[in-house]
Amino acid sequence: MSDLCDHSLGGRELTLQEGKLARQAGGVVTVRYGSTTVLVTACSGAEPGKG
Repeated sequence: MSDLCDHSLGGRELTLQEGKLARQAGGVVTVRYGSTTVLVTACSGAEPGKG
């Protein structure tokens, strides 16, 4: 299931969609503004990594 949020900003449509793509990631948002689309993902592990 995905959540969708639409707003008009600066004369263009801003769309935020959560949960449709990259379901293996811990958190995912697809952001669309006009003709530009960005996929934002976040992943985490149960144990901290070395480094």
